[in-house]
Amino acid sequence: MPEEAVANVWPFSKLPIDVVLLIFQWGALLSHELGLSISRVCKEARKLAFPHVFQTIFISDADYQLLASPNLPYPTLVENLWFDPPTRGQIHCPMYIRGCDFLHQPHLSNIIKIAVSNAFALRALNCDPSTHQGSALSNLASCQYLTFFDFDDVWNFNTPSKISTFVFENITHLQIFWSTFSDRDNHRGMDCMGRIIVLCNALTHLAIDAPELCIQPSLLTRYRDMLADTKKKRARDITAVVLMVDWHRWIGNHPENRQIAWETFFQLVFSATSKTDGYMSIVHWGSSLKSERKWSRSGSSAAAVRALWKHEAVGGETVWELGSRKASYARWLAEESGWVAKF
Repeated sequence: MPEEAVANVWPFSKLPIDVVLLIFQWGALLSHELGLSISRVCKEARKLAFPHVFQTIFISDADYQLLASPNLPYPTLVENLWFDPPTRGQIHCPMYIRGCDFLHQPHLSNIIKIAVSNAFALRALNCDPSTHQGSALSNLASCQYLTFFDFDDVWNFNTPSKISTFVFENITHLQIFWSTFSDRDNHRGMDCMGRIIVLCNALTHLAIDAPELCIQPSLLTRYRDMLADTKKKRARDITAVVLMVDWHRWIGNHPENRQIAWETFFQLVFSATSKTDGYMSIVHWGSSLKSERKWSRSGSSAAAVRALWKHEAVGGETVWELGSRKASYARWLAEESGWVAKF
């Protein structure tokens, strides 16, 4: 092929190789699909792209065998893991002849952020190969961000276990979305939040789904009082608490007037932040982020939660940063409109 033709099909041919590799590195950051394409160019490009390609992975029921295999590709590159295993009886450790209810992935050792459905799924992530009867959780030593995306409140906080010790001593950032089958009432979310704040010694940031605020916004007062009481029992301060409201449910209270929906929402945010010295805020989720709209076209809350987690995991705005931004905007609106805290 003539040199001119090569230049036409390969626009980078006249650039220094360092510049080309820098372009590849930035390209790998833009999207997972582009990172995969770049990884096929050459060995050097693969070295640059793979850390971004494997940084965040999603394991669900459909592709569970990938994680059940002892040959998970590039496990040390995985930093963010969404783990949604099948039911208890279908989980087996590939390193044990009889099979057990746990997994064995000792090289999956650099996880920083993990999302699991509930406490059982967290326990199933790692098998203790010496006994095959309990979770070692040794591969989560670096993990500080935990999301429960289908929390059912069956976790016994008061029973000592490796799971409890891990959450209480390691996790600094915790998000909880309630299971649609949890059958929770107006008090369980507040009780759960209170127990978590008291028991989780390392916790500095908490975000919890508060669907009851869509029905009875005045319950914010009880959340705030509970938070004030439990903070006194901790040796370490809680930096930020965010209550998360499903926007689809909130706007259902004002289906004919979105302007009123927005105004009442920010009045609630102002009530939360103005009486807690700014460490409590409220955010809405389910339709606000472009990434949520892209990944949750089905409109399901599960898809929206997954999109929200992915947005945070790959470096997007966290729910606590979003809460701080909403609180600042609510305070500005209050000054402009002369609002007073209702609750």
